[in-house]
Amino acid sequence: MDAATVERLLKDFGFPVVASGALGWSVWATLRWVAGNLIIPVRDRSFSFLDRVEGNVDKMSDNLEKQTTALKDLNDKQSAIKDDIGRIAETCQMRCIHEGRFERNGDGRS
Repeated sequence: MDAATVERLLKDFGFPVVASGALGWSVWATLRWVAGNLIIPVRDRSFSFLDRVEGNVDKMSDNLEKQTTALKDLNDKQSAIKDDIGRIAETCQMRCIHEGRFERNGDGRS
């Protein structure tokens, strides 16, 4: 604004109205700057962060599901190994009893 425009506004509306308008325009310009340089970038970074968190949570969920499946498979294999060892031990015990090395209800010696 040039000086002639300010002088004309002062004559037409008076100092309080022009000062209030200038103050209002200053507040509006400040808010616009704050929004453009602070609030919008913070909002965008927050959304970007939330997108990354969501992606990581999805990956962790997939990994947890894979781990659960792997642990179930491992548990099944351990059960099978336990059963096999039990059968082997029973076979050895029966063979030792048959050969007379051990007694079934004794202390393990003949």
